[in-house]
Amino acid sequence: MIINEDLMIGGTNKTLKTLNNEVNKTVGHILYENPVGTTSDITLNDSAANYSGIRIEWITGLNNDWYTTYLDNPNGKSTTLFFMEAARPDESVVNGSFLFAKRIYIYNNSISLLYQQKVIANIDATVALRDDRFKITKVIGYK
Repeated sequence: MIINEDLMIGGTNKTLKTLNNEVNKTVGHILYENPVGTTSDITLNDSAANYSGIRIEWITGLNNDWYTTYLDNPNGKSTTLFFMEAARPDESVVNGSFLFAKRIYIYNNSISLLYQQKVIANIDATVALRDDRFKITKVIGYK
């Protein structure tokens, strides 16, 4: 079947091609999905080079708070996912706060971990150590 994408859609001033492009930008394509998330490198089911933007959804491993990050023209770029929280009773630092950061690199069909870190800041000391609380759950590509 041959479809002419330049045909005008009745009742609109748009072609089929224009509507398809709008849907692709709005709906997006799932490139990766794992409801429990992963702290490992990710293989996407399509190249990031084929998308004008991607949305990365992730949760924290401690309390499963949900976060999202959007990146324009993602292929060949790195970005940092981060969140901050106040000290809690289950942590060894009492009067401080925590900054969690995960630096990732997006290239073609992969998202690779560059590093991740937990920084503890309080009155007495500042300590930096590795932390695996970031879990990427979904990556959506937009044309």
